[in-house]
Formats: sequence, C-alpha cells, structure tokens
Amino acid sequence: MRIESDPLTCENCGDLDHGDVETVPEVPKLDPESYAVEGEGTDVYVCRGCGSVLGVR
Repeated sequence: MRIESDPLTCENCGDLDHGDVETVPEVPKLDPESYAVEGEGTDVYVCRGCGSVLGVR
C-alpha cells in the first residue's frame, strides 16, 4: 500500500480522500513488551475526522 496513491478507509469514518489524512511526525517506536522507546521516531498517518491510526511509514 502506498499512502500517497492508494484508496484509504477509516473504520469509523468510511472512505477517505487524501486530504482527510493527517501525518503525525516523529512518533516514538515502543517495544511492545517493555514499552521502552526504541530507535528513531516514525511518521504515523491518522484520520483527521476521528484520529484513528491508518498507517505507519
């Protein structure tokens, strides 16, 4: 999937245009067991309407 060109769908809001997606930069990566921050942050794509995470770069 390419966030720049593929159709997007939000569980809460339905089909989205690319203008309905917000990029949250430099979100910390967490170890799922210890919750320790690992490495560099990454971009996360969220729905502007409800804030649900749509994808991670």
